[in-house]
Amino acid sequence: TNKMSFVTSGTAQMTIDTNGNVGIGTTAPGATLHLKKSDNGNDDIFQAFANNDTLGVGINYAGIRQIGGTNSSLVIDAKGSGVVQIGGVSTGGVTLANGGGNVGIGTAAPADLLHISAVNSPILRIARTNNVAVTSQPGMIDVRAPNASGTLTQWSAMRTIVDDATNATEDSSIIFSTQKAGTL
Repeated sequence: TNKMSFVTSGTAQMTIDTNGNVGIGTTAPGATLHLKKSDNGNDDIFQAFANNDTLGVGINYAGIRQIGGTNSSLVIDAKGSGVVQIGGVSTGGVTLANGGGNVGIGTAAPADLLHISAVNSPILRIARTNNVAVTSQPGMIDVRAPNASGTLTQWSAMRTIVDDATNATEDSSIIFSTQKAGTL
């Protein structure tokens, strides 16, 4: 078998195989470092800490989390001109462009704050999760920016208004509004 194992209470806890792969929790490491837990609980499989041992990152079955600190964020940084990608771009993944704050869905190079790209017609869905009633507003796109004195102002909006909420006979209207003489 030509591997070295570190054993406690008759059970191999760490194994180094003939390729130099290290397995902790496994006797058959499949990578340079292979960590394996005996269950799928939320206890961390891996933890890395800063030199003060109070702030760090943990990886467990449920995901990646920050350890320690209060009111702080887990930051994933691609450094330089790189991007952070979640999922594959070709399958509609999300790209966070470094430096510009642009978010891309289905594109590796988002050109705007939100850039949605798809082979077929891209869809932006705004969904309300509770029941609607007549004259209710199930969704809206709202454009705001500071005015000349710095007050955040609603400049335009696109609203959907429910005209009839009866099952199978639903009707709705789209209303476009723009700022005129201080009113929307």
